[in-house]
Amino acid sequence: MEQAGKNKLEWVLVALLTAAGLGLRLAYLLRVPPFLDEYSSMLTGMSILRSGGIPKLPSGVLYPSGSLFSYLEAAFIGLFGFSDFIARLPSLLVSVATLPLLFLVARKLLNWRVALVSVALLAMAPEAVVWGGRARMYALLQLLVLLMAYFFYRSILDSESRAGMRSLPAWLWVACFWAAIFTQDEAILLLPLLWLSVLAARGLGWFLRPGVLLGQILLPLVGVGIRYWLNTVRVPGEVYTLIHDAFLRFPPAVEHGLRKIAPFFTDPWALLGTSLFLVAVAILIHD
Repeated sequence: MEQAGKNKLEWVLVALLTAAGLGLRLAYLLRVPPFLDEYSSMLTGMSILRSGGIPKLPSGVLYPSGSLFSYLEAAFIGLFGFSDFIARLPSLLVSVATLPLLFLVARKLLNWRVALVSVALLAMAPEAVVWGGRARMYALLQLLVLLMAYFFYRSILDSESRAGMRSLPAWLWVACFWAAIFTQDEAILLLPLLWLSVLAARGLGWFLRPGVLLGQILLPLVGVGIRYWLNTVRVPGEVYTLIHDAFLRFPPAVEHGLRKIAPFFTDPWALLGTSLFLVAVAILIHD
C-alpha cells in the first residue's frame, strides 16, 4: 500500500513537470515566429505530399537533412492542413512525450529521485523548450537518442546481457540509430562512442562474434554509408560530403566547434546540469 502511494506521488510529480514543460513549449510555439530554418522543414514536408514522397525543396534540391522529421511533417500537414501551428505540432508532441519517457528510463537505470531531477531539468531547459516549439528535427532526435542509449545499455552493457541472461534484443538500438542518423546526421558521431563503451566493458572479443559483426557493426555502417551517399547527391552538380560539414572538419573546426557548443554547458542556465553531469561521471569513474 505504501509503495502504491509512493508510485502515485511520483507520477503526480512527473505529470506536473510534464505540464510545465508543455506550457513552456506551447508558449514558444504560439508567441515566437518561425525561425528561418523551420521553413526548410515546412517546405520539405509539403513537397513530400506533392512529389509522391521525395523530400526536396521547391528549387528541386534534395533535402535529406532531417528527412525522418520531414515525413512526420508531411503526415501532419496531410491530415490537418498547413499552418505554422500544425507544422510545429509534431515537435511539441514529441518533446512533451519525451519527458515521462525519460522518467521511465532514468528510474529503470538509476532511481526515482534521479529520474525526477532529470525530467525537471529537461522540462525547463531553454534549448529543449525551443526544440519543442520549432518545426525542426531536434526534439525527435532527442527522443531517438534517449531510446537508442537505453536499448544499447540494456542489450549490451548491463549485467544481465553481460552474463548471457535475459536482455533486450540488440536490433532495437540499431533501429533507433538508423532513425537518428536519418533525423540528423550528427548522430553518426554517437557510433564510435557506443563502440568505445563496449570495448571498455566487454573487450575486443565482443566485436569478433559473427552475429555482432553483422548486426551491430556492419548494419550501422550501412546506415552511415547510405546517409553519406544522400549527402553526395544533395546538390545537383556538386559533391557534398559529410567531411565538409563543420562537425567532421579537422583540425581547425574542432576549436571552432568547441567554442560554438561551449555555451550549452557553461552559460548560467546550463551550469546546474553540467555540474550534475560531472558529479555523475566522477561517481561512475570511482565505482
